Amino acid sequence: MAIFADGWRFHAVPACNRIADDAHKRRALRDQGTVVVAITWRDVEQALAHAVAPPDWFDQQLVAVLMQQSAGFGPDHVDLLRRGPIDFLLGWIQRPDPEGHEALGNQAPWLFAKGGTHLSLDPGEDLAQAAVEHLTDSASPSPPRAITNAWWWRAGDVGVLTRALAVGSASSLETVVVLDDRPERLTDGHRAAWEEWLRLGNVLGLRTQPTRIVAFSEVSAGSVATAEPAASVEPATLLPAAWQELLDLATDEERHLLVDLAGDGVVPVPELGYETGDGFPLDIAWPDARIAVDLHIDEDVRRDLVDAGWMLVPAEPEAIAAAVAGAHEGA
Repeated sequence: MAIFADGWRFHAVPACNRIADDAHKRRALRDQGTVVVAITWRDVEQALAHAVAPPDWFDQQLVAVLMQQSAGFGPDHVDLLRRGPIDFLLGWIQRPDPEGHEALGNQAPWLFAKGGTHLSLDPGEDLAQAAVEHLTDSASPSPPRAITNAWWWRAGDVGVLTRALAVGSASSLETVVVLDDRPERLTDGHRAAWEEWLRLGNVLGLRTQPTRIVAFSEVSAGSVATAEPAASVEPATLLPAAWQELLDLATDEERHLLVDLAGDGVVPVPELGYETGDGFPLDIAWPDARIAVDLHIDEDVRRDLVDAGWMLVPAEPEAIAAAVAGAHEGA
């Protein structure tokens, strides 16, 4: 593990701008398999005062969904997201679990999908260059598309761009974190973006999937190599935005089914986690048609749902499509 305790005044101000150099050094360490953790004086002060607040992008509900998918991490690992680097270091010493933290890092980009802007990027487009263009609002306008395979999140001068390499697999995501380090951006207000960039690096730097944590100037100078997707990862199947939003919250079992349904192009977008008037939760449902997918529904609940007029269909795309089509024909 490599721990950096660089100060803002000596690394991220116009008179001493070492952001690109810091990014390069840390990326080299990560490429060698070293865990890199950045700590600021503010992190120390907040930890001592027990005043560490979760970042704005932290979503407890989504984290719980990801954990339910047997993603390989648990509540202890989530402390890295919620409590900051000091607690992470203490946890690493007391309960070291590299595999669990890697699993957390691989899933973490999904946290930026909910509050991000959904995009469509070509598989061959360099993600770092695209991130810089979005950060500077210079991305070339493209015709509106109903399908997306990427999402862009930003907070001031720092942004995260993620592209799905294989729909339905939360670990098959390519991610770039970029900080604008141009001299004219390094005002007092830039400090928050710099600290956020460090925090994001602590989390996303744990990933085993394609990840680059960069500075704007590195990308502009062409000194950041283009990431090569893993050989076993296939380009993403593009889905309509409404379906992609469901995938962001779905379990692995639900994802595979949703991808198949979306690919058919004949089934309307369902609702996830729908609760009936009697309080029965349904994983995937079309409430207007009173149709739901039977995903491990308890026998007693199944009987009550049928008595209430619901049609329960097996988790098979053909059966679902036929049931929904029949309901619309009879409407």
